Amino acid sequence: MSRMLIKGGCVVTMDARLGELAQGDVLIENGRIAAVAARIDAPDGAEVIDAAGMIVMPGLINGHLHTWQSALRGIAGDWTVAQYMQAMHRGLATLYRPDDIYIANLMGALNQINNGATTLVDWCHNNPTPAHTDAAIDGLADSGIRAVFLHGSPKPNPKPGQKHFSEIPMPRQEVERLRKGRFAGEGGMMTFGLAILGPYYSVWDVTRADVMLANELDLICIDPLPSSIWYQDMVDFADQISDERAGRRLARAIRGKGAFRRFKVQLHEQHPHLLPAWYAFRDARARRRAVEWLADNSLVHDDAATRFLDQHPEPTMP
Repeated sequence: MSRMLIKGGCVVTMDARLGELAQGDVLIENGRIAAVAARIDAPDGAEVIDAAGMIVMPGLINGHLHTWQSALRGIAGDWTVAQYMQAMHRGLATLYRPDDIYIANLMGALNQINNGATTLVDWCHNNPTPAHTDAAIDGLADSGIRAVFLHGSPKPNPKPGQKHFSEIPMPRQEVERLRKGRFAGEGGMMTFGLAILGPYYSVWDVTRADVMLANELDLICIDPLPSSIWYQDMVDFADQISDERAGRRLARAIRGKGAFRRFKVQLHEQHPHLLPAWYAFRDARARRRAVEWLADNSLVHDDAATRFLDQHPEPTMP
């Protein structure tokens, strides 16, 4: 039996009974946490890690990462969405070879581990060939990270006679190859799913076909939330705050194109006192949506989801 004792750190247990230990020990046996206490004597043969002055906590989870873009981090900081789609998906993405995908995913996953995220959800939408897909999976696997690999859809400019990406469903043969091959079993370090385009980015027939394929093969199926969801949050916040003058200004700011940018500018420059309330409102809604999605996909028990939603209502507006 392999044993490791992490000793003397500030332990964030995530256990209501134990709470946070200003100084505590964590014993790991065969890769699983066996005990957490203020003091644990080192078993014979255990590897002991001195964690004095450090925080010992569960690994963070990065729920949305385009890991293949790791080497390009920061390049799109001042791009609009339209510029991103053109320069990244229809430009730079088309230059990637499978070896490039492997290096990017390996480096990106290692960087996540180095920064405390031990699980990531990889939205892989630069996989034009099976070789690209396999390279992406290999990069994640070789890093040692726990991952959800979501097979996405490349978005190049269509050549003459080709369909636009929004009209192309997930490649059944490729998805079946992965489901019956590398992802045939359960319980490994990597989980397989589909990052479908959804009704926001594809025609209805494609959305329906992708969802049916995911259900048929018992795969996690994730589609991006449309911007209208987040827009409605801004509408509701402006409508519910008690400062009527600020509410009217925010409501005017979100009319027409550029609503998200104007809302942000209005809050930061004219109503900074409302920023804490906006962040609390926005984040509470995001958390509730996430828990509802987990329950809808049977990833958490319904009673646990209901309990969370009851305990975390939307915050009261100032």
